Formats: sequence, structure tokens, C-alpha cells
Amino acid sequence: PGDAGASAAAIGIFVVMTVAVTALLISVHEASHALIGLLMRAELFGVTIGRGRRVLGFEIGSVLVEIRAMPSGGVTILQPTGTRWRDMAVFSAGIAAEASALTAAALWQPGSAIGSSLRWSIILVASIHILLNVWPRTLTAESAAVVHTDGAHLVKMMTDLEGWRRDIDAIELTTDVARLVQAIHGGDTGAAITLAEERAAASPADAEPAATLAALLLASHRWRDAFDVLSPFADASDVEPAIQNNVAWAAVMTFDPTLLPQAERWSEQAFSSAPTNAAFANTRGATLTLLGRPDDGLPLLELASSSKKLTRPDGAFVNAFRALAEHATSDRREAAQDHLALAEALDPNCPALPEIRRRMLGVTVAA
Repeated sequence: PGDAGASAAAIGIFVVMTVAVTALLISVHEASHALIGLLMRAELFGVTIGRGRRVLGFEIGSVLVEIRAMPSGGVTILQPTGTRWRDMAVFSAGIAAEASALTAAALWQPGSAIGSSLRWSIILVASIHILLNVWPRTLTAESAAVVHTDGAHLVKMMTDLEGWRRDIDAIELTTDVARLVQAIHGGDTGAAITLAEERAAASPADAEPAATLAALLLASHRWRDAFDVLSPFADASDVEPAIQNNVAWAAVMTFDPTLLPQAERWSEQAFSSAPTNAAFANTRGATLTLLGRPDDGLPLLELASSSKKLTRPDGAFVNAFRALAEHATSDRREAAQDHLALAEALDPNCPALPEIRRRMLGVTVAA
């Protein structure tokens, strides 16, 4: 019993230290980006450490610094300089700082059990952070803000400098945009929607603020609001296919039959522009299914479900509408139940499930 108690205490100390070290290394990582960014003359707008409820927020000049409750990731918002060596220094800074901490911990020979726990906490957390940051990935927050890892930025600068410069030219960071990105990253959806509404109201003819607002509304399951925001832009000659897909999806998720003719047109145009896009295929297949054309919708839903990039929530949507399409085909009723069960397993709270269950208990899919 004594040994078991000592082991439990040691584990508890290690866990507490790991949480503290995680918060500290995230802070060091983001502070390094900010410091080197300032030294390289990049324009700095904001630093957020963690996610969830904002614990502390203060401004240093025009830079908003946020500390949030959960020690999970961080973001430094700055305008790149456009000079490769300067920007590579900025995006390498966080990784370099944590690599230094990892090296120091690996060389440290503590003389106590607490020191040993601290050493291994630093080694563990720094190793994970470095791996996740070096790995070139693109992340999305609430489907509205795209965040590239440091590795993704560095790879693009090394392999496609002109593309990197085009990306910079397309970035128009302002204080308002930075505050919005920080709210999205922190998971503060309510504040993000308020900021996005203000941006959209200030530029009512601009599709980009409207698209950002609509993405947040979709993530919050405010389907009709998202439809109303995007529909004025959906028939423009230069409209992005993603806008047509999103407004069609918003119409689908209202399950309002009066919106389906517009969804049919916009989903067809979006899917035609990118016939291998799983999200576009899902929206098009769901639209056709709700229009009473499950035989046309089912192949598209099957295409969407074959994508290896589906998240669990996305997979739940796809399988839910696939179940509805199969249910309308008399020889596929058993498959329909299997796909409905799969949707429920992937996301029991999928917003499409209540209405799809109701329709599958009925006789047919209503046109």
C-alpha cells in the first residue's frame, strides 16, 4: 500500500508538472514568434495562448495578448515581411525555442525526484510540440479561420516562394481581422460572430466578410441565418464555389422545401466546378435526396463517404443523408439502417439526425 501510494503521488506530480510545462512552453513558443517577428520588422497584431474562456487580456500598444483557460495551442498573428530569410526566422522561432528547452532538459541531471519529473515533462511536451509544429498541416477553427503550422509555412517558403508571396499579397490584416482570428482560435464563438457581424456590416458588398460570418453561423448550426447572409452573393458572376456550396448546405439543413430550388441550382454549380470535392458532393447528394431524387443523390453521397479526409462530424452528416437516400430505395432499406447507425456512432449529436430519423419513419422522402 505504501509503494502504491508513493507511485500515485509521483504520477500526480508528473501530471501537474506536465500541464504547467505545457502552458509555459506554449507561452515561450508564441513569445518567440512575436519577439523575432518584431526584430524582423513584421507587423504584430496579437498573441493568444491557449483556448477556451479568456482568463486575462491586455494590450501592449496595438497588440492584444490573451491568456485562455485551456493550455492547448496558441497563435501569433502578424503580417509577414515578404523577405524569405526574415519570415523563415519568424516561423522557425517557436520551434527553435522549444528545441532549446528540449536540449537543456536532455542534458540536465537533476538530483531529486521532483527535478526528474520536471525534466521528463519538458522532454515529453517539447517533443510533441516540435513534432506537431514541424508537420506541415493546415488546420481550421470553427470552419472559419485557416491556420497553417510553422512547418507548412516553412515548406512553402522553401519550395514555392512566389506562391508564398502571392499569399502575403492576399493577406490584408487589420486589428479587427486579428481580433476575429483570436476569438475563433480561442473557441469564443459568440465573440467571433459579433466581430464577424461588424465586419460584414461595414462592407456589405464584400463576399469575404460575409463568407467568414456564414462559416461561423454554420458551425453554430444557425442554418437560416447563414443562408440569409450568403444568398445575396451566390449568383454573382465571380462567386467562389465554396460560397455556393455553403449557402446550398445551409438551405439543406433548414429542411425548408421552399429553399431547395435555390439549393439545387447552387449545389449543381459548385459541384460542377470541383466534381471530386467530398463536401460539394455531399451537399449536392443531400439536395437531390431532399428533392425526391435519391437515385441521383446516392452516388454523390457514396462519393463523399469514400473520402479519407472526413472528420467524424462530417462523416456523420454524409452517412445520415446516405441513409435517407437508401431508405427511399426499396432494395436498400437494410443498408439505410447500417448507415444511420454509423452516423449515430460518429456523432450522436449530429444536427441532421432528428429530422432524418423522422423522415425514415415516414413513407417516402418528400419532394
